[in-house]
Amino acid sequence: MKHLSNTTYAPIELQSTAYDNSNIQPLYNRAHGTRKTCLVGLVFSAFIGIGFVVFGTFAQGFRKVFHLNSIALELIPLAINVVVLGITESLGYIHATSLRWALFYEGNLDFNTNLRLLTFSRRNFANGWLANLLFFISLALCYGASPMILVRNTYGFYLNGGGQNWDDYSHQVSISKTAPIALGTAILVQCALALWCLWTSKIPTWSSHPLTTLAAATHNGGLVHRNGRAMMFAHMRAMPATPTEPLARQKSPYAVAPRILHVLLAVTVVFCALVVWTGIIIKVGRQNPPGSWSFIPTSAVDPGTNWGDFTPDMTQTVFLLFFSAHNLDGPNSVPDRNILGILLFCVVVQSFLTVGLHCAELQVILLRDEAIWRTLSSPMGSKPGNTYNSITQPLQSLPNVMLLLFKPFVHWFFGSALQVDYAKGVLMRVPHIAYLMILWFFFLGFVVLISFSRPKGTLPATYGHLQTMADIADEVGGVMFFGDKGRADAAAISEGSKVDYQHSARSGGLEVRHAGTSSEPLPPVQMGALYI
Repeated sequence: MKHLSNTTYAPIELQSTAYDNSNIQPLYNRAHGTRKTCLVGLVFSAFIGIGFVVFGTFAQGFRKVFHLNSIALELIPLAINVVVLGITESLGYIHATSLRWALFYEGNLDFNTNLRLLTFSRRNFANGWLANLLFFISLALCYGASPMILVRNTYGFYLNGGGQNWDDYSHQVSISKTAPIALGTAILVQCALALWCLWTSKIPTWSSHPLTTLAAATHNGGLVHRNGRAMMFAHMRAMPATPTEPLARQKSPYAVAPRILHVLLAVTVVFCALVVWTGIIIKVGRQNPPGSWSFIPTSAVDPGTNWGDFTPDMTQTVFLLFFSAHNLDGPNSVPDRNILGILLFCVVVQSFLTVGLHCAELQVILLRDEAIWRTLSSPMGSKPGNTYNSITQPLQSLPNVMLLLFKPFVHWFFGSALQVDYAKGVLMRVPHIAYLMILWFFFLGFVVLISFSRPKGTLPATYGHLQTMADIADEVGGVMFFGDKGRADAAAISEGSKVDYQHSARSGGLEVRHAGTSSEPLPPVQMGALYI
């Protein structure tokens, strides 16, 4: 692959050409600023993790009770989820960047984007299957523990036999000892894994920009430009070089990345499970007196022990009492040791949501990479890699922003659907399980939509597939433009393609042209022509 220059377009050579990087400085942005930001995020995350562990150590659990209003009871877990999102995304970026270059040095880096928890390196143990498993478990534990830091404590109401003002007890909470320690430990495990990635990985650039990855991979000898493939799309990557007509609308991510089928199946299976769960819980809930379906929940009296105290404004709830323990001094309650069992139960159930949300990252980042790639065909061309901020740029991508919103809100809805009460154990709120199902339905629609979206324009879609980008971009540099480079010399067409060329000439006279990239604006490609 050649540097950008002001020289005119040379005749096409038949052989593949490698980029000579023996006596030049790197031509790509190493993104040292992103690396420093990741280090700051790592240190910040470690302090937060330690803080949660210390906080849990000094928490008094069941013994200390205080009162919060219903809005605060719901918004505090959401705020904790947002903090967890920021921490896991920053540590996940380190993990994903390390994985990208571990795969590169193994010769297995096909796309700029990979599902970091479901793709592993065979040589770098920091990105191996065991490390990925620990990352996933700690991620699920983070979101499972965050809604259990504040635990409702209505024990006093049942201790006094009920028949009192329920409002005096319905919003009483205690701070769990188990959940903050579990959350802090999970964060520290992720910090340790991210530090391991930093220690063992050789990372040429910290940028997630696909063109920067292309330049770095080319400069480090991992990619070669192959002639005759200037209009061949990513889904044609296994085909031999063939003159190809440009398309006005490109193929979808689903046509390019086979893993997207698995993502769609995973998200659909989770939705079906939520439908079944909702149906069962509604049927069971009908055995209790009718309750409220208000979005802001109110704690409900257990009708199994205090039927007369139940009122219609209480949220319809199904009580799972098997986590409570017999208490000689009063009604059954949930000891702190059983909170760990509830936490593990919630983490296992919630892990299916975590998998679905993580899998959707594939389509989101494929589209983000494609949006950057398509700037080559814009009037201004591609932006230089050193102007790309890997931290803030995702916030300019609508699918990325949508996914960042779905993550904390899905886990928040789950935490609201499965509440914990020191007096009764696990509380399944019937309406909020239904609301979670509805939210996941919208998420499923979002995933399907982005999986089958088709970009407009004649620039072949790559979705971050590095070899396809290398085949199309015959000149690589800061600002690049894609377009028509003139009629191709028939002598430069390979024997296999010459047959197609001669056949097309007899059947309609389609000329064979060449497309590629340049530092200067190029004329648009011609519809109806064949390109190599």
